[in-house]
Amino acid sequence: MVGIIFLGGGTARRFGGEAKQHLTIAGKTLLEHGFAFARYCFPNAVCVAVTPEDSRVPAGMLRTLEDPPLGGPVAGISAGLDALLEQAPHLLDHETYVAVLSGDSPTSALLLPELLQAIHGHSGAVCARGEKTNYLTGIYRLSTLRAALPDNPHGAGAYRTFKHLDLALVNDDRGLSRDVDSPADVATVSDIVRRELAQHTAPSSTLAVGQAHTQLS
Repeated sequence: MVGIIFLGGGTARRFGGEAKQHLTIAGKTLLEHGFAFARYCFPNAVCVAVTPEDSRVPAGMLRTLEDPPLGGPVAGISAGLDALLEQAPHLLDHETYVAVLSGDSPTSALLLPELLQAIHGHSGAVCARGEKTNYLTGIYRLSTLRAALPDNPHGAGAYRTFKHLDLALVNDDRGLSRDVDSPADVATVSDIVRRELAQHTAPSSTLAVGQAHTQLS
């Protein structure tokens, strides 16, 4: 694992214009929870948030934004990848991996160890929940991701961009990839966050890859 891109949640009209990644659950924003869970799994990963400038972006996290703004998820991935490579250009010299997560899906980072294990022999590994494949919760080989992104990513959709890739599917049986699309989702996602906080702050708790170097509560 090398870098993790957290995509912003758009204009969030259903939340009065409040960016969804900055909604608060259990005393922290969704983005703060996502960053903490990511560092739990991969303490040395470089993390970047694709979001407008905001004081609530966690310390230690890079921030960038697609230009022009509101370009959609593929434009956000492109901007996030540029920020990662600007911070660590040596990554181009190695076969490395980049994860893509949604900033309003606070526990999706906990799927990363399983996704990383599944990627072997494939161009990437993405989450599947029910009949839906979620290209925005996944890990991609850096070379594959760079080749898949269009020259002009503004307005490009994730399905059209990534559907042709050889991707392993990882079933999300615990609902870790649930995001906040509407106010009705807040209670469900809050329950998932609290459940995972209780499990992963226990002294004996470890994940498949990596150990906790950061307390989550």
